[in-house]
Order: sequence, then structure tokens, then C-alpha cells
Amino acid sequence: MTARPWYAKVLVVFGCVLATIGALAVIAAAFALSFDAIQAVGEAAGINPHIAWMLPVSIDGAMLVATITAILLRYLLRPAWYPWLVVIAGVAISVACNAAHAGLAGGLPRLEIGQARAVSAIPAVTLFLSVHLLITLALAVLREPAKDAAPAAEVTQPAETVADLDATKPKQLPPPPPASADPPATPPADAAPAETSAGQGVRQDDRSKQDVEQVVRALREASPTMSQRKIAAAALTSPATVRRILAADIDAPVSSPPGQPDESTTAPPELAGALQ
Repeated sequence: MTARPWYAKVLVVFGCVLATIGALAVIAAAFALSFDAIQAVGEAAGINPHIAWMLPVSIDGAMLVATITAILLRYLLRPAWYPWLVVIAGVAISVACNAAHAGLAGGLPRLEIGQARAVSAIPAVTLFLSVHLLITLALAVLREPAKDAAPAAEVTQPAETVADLDATKPKQLPPPPPASADPPATPPADAAPAETSAGQGVRQDDRSKQDVEQVVRALREASPTMSQRKIAAAALTSPATVRRILAADIDAPVSSPPGQPDESTTAPPELAGALQ
């Protein structure tokens, strides 16, 4: 983007100054002419000539108050239709008074009774509107801090709600460790039988039948003289289960090596005596 030449900036400044001076001149001329016309209408309506100048002041003053109130209400993000309605009403009253002044033909004849009553009611109406506009502006300014504090409360409330939800949310348990494929460890021959209680032992339902049989057979092979109760305590099972496993091993036939005839054998007498 190319920069503007210096003389363009000078023309802009000069135009702004000229527009401001022209606007002030128009305001001063229009106010003087309207002031004189409304004052004359006030005198023609029977208002005291010494204070008849207050009639245009009340009309133009109400318009000024309404304009400033409308601007401030828009700045405070409040509806400003009411102040602008007062401005329009003030303009209509001023235009009506200037039109009535033209009918006086330069003299000061008395207005008709209806017109005189309407002109005499103007100061009371402008007083009411100005006071009401002042109260409206004061309430808008006083309520502004409460309006600013409302978003803060709305922002903090969801944070507390999320915290409560997180506190009540059940914690996720870690995944169980993968099952090991290794066979159960076989206790050594000289290991003492483990003493367990009902609260420390492992339930038989959680163990497979094959694992129990392997442990029982390993304990019998490691210590043939161990009683069934000790084997059951070490294998974490019942004596009846140990008795059934050992009885099945005694009744099972024993295969002969290759090249020899098959023969069924029974348990030695000492093992059979231990089962009794």
C-alpha cells in the first residue's frame, strides 16, 4: 500500500477543521433563530416576558440530555430507543413552535386557548423527560459492574462441575498380567510342607485338575513316605482328592519296555499300606 502524499494529509486536516467550523456555525444560527421564535411563542401563550426565554432552553436542553443519554446507553450495551424517542419529540415541538411563530406576522397577538395550553404544558413535559432520562442513565451505570461479574461466575461454574465429575468417575484398574505358559514349579524333595489356612490358601476351583494331579504325583515321587494329609496340605487340595489320584495311579497298568511282554503290576505293599 502506497503512502499518501503530504498535501493529501493537509487537505484531510483542513477539511475536518472546515467541517467542524461549519457545523458550529449552523448550530449557533439555528439555535439563535429557534430560540427567538420559541420565546415569542411563549410570550404569545401568556408566559411572563421576563422568563419566556426559558421555554426554548427547556426544549433544547431536553433534546441535549436525550442525545447524550442515548450515546451512553449504546456504549453500555443497553437499549437506547427511549432517548431517541425523546429527541424526536423535542424536534417535533421545536418545529411546531417555529411554525406557530410564523403565523404571528411579527406581532405578539395572543394564541388561541388550545394552543396556549399546549405551549404552557411544554416545560412540565420536558422536566419529566429530563429527570426520567437521568434516572435511566444512573441505573444503567450502577448495574454495569454486576453485568461484568456475571460472565466470571458462568466461567467458574463449569470448572467445578468438571472437577466433581472427575472425582465421582470410577478409576480404571490396570490390566491383569498375562498368564504364564510355564508349568507349575515342582517343590524340592527336602522342602517342608506348606502350612496354609482357609484365608491364605488358593481355592481349588481356581486350579485346574491337571495341575493338582501333577503336584500330587510330584510330591509322592519326591517323598514316598509322606502321608496323604501332608500331600493334600502341600498341594492345596483335600485328602480325598489326593487319595483318588494315588488310587488311580495304583490301578493304572504299567507298560513293559519294547521287546518284553506286557504285564500289569500293582503298588508295592508299603504304598498300599500308606493308602489305607
